[in-house]
Amino acid sequence: MVMNCRSPIASKSVSPAVPFLLAPNGLTDFVAIGARQFITIERSFTAGAGVSIRLFHADARGSTDISGLTSVAGQSIQAVRKSLLLDLGTLRNDDDSALVLDNIEGITFGPERNGRRTLILVSDNNFSVTQFTQFVAFELAPAP
Repeated sequence: MVMNCRSPIASKSVSPAVPFLLAPNGLTDFVAIGARQFITIERSFTAGAGVSIRLFHADARGSTDISGLTSVAGQSIQAVRKSLLLDLGTLRNDDDSALVLDNIEGITFGPERNGRRTLILVSDNNFSVTQFTQFVAFELAPAP
C-alpha cells in the first residue's frame, strides 16, 4: 500500500534539549496488511522537542521465528525488516500550518472512501488538560 499525502516522507532524529532528560521511543500499535506484513506506529517524546510519530511498513516474511527459543544468545537471527512510510511531523493542514499531534497510539482500517481503504489513527488525552483526543484519517492508494 502507498499512502497519499501532501508531504514528503522525511525522517528526523530529535535529541533532548537538556541532556539526561527522557527521549523514549516505542511501538504503540500495528495493523496487519498481509501475510506477516504490518503498518506500525512508532512514537517518541523528547523533552524540549515534543512528539515524533512515524508509520512504518514492517515485513516479517523473512524473519526468524523465535517463539520456540529460550534465548536468542548465540543464535543466527533474521530480524523483521521495516521501512518508513510516513513521518507525521511532515503533515500540513489546508492552511499550510503544521498538523499538531499528540499521543497517537492506535491504528485501524476505516471505511472505504472513493473506492480506497482508509487508515485511522487515534490519540487519547490521558485524562490531562494539556493533551487532546485526536483522530487522523488517511486514504490509501494501491501499491504500484
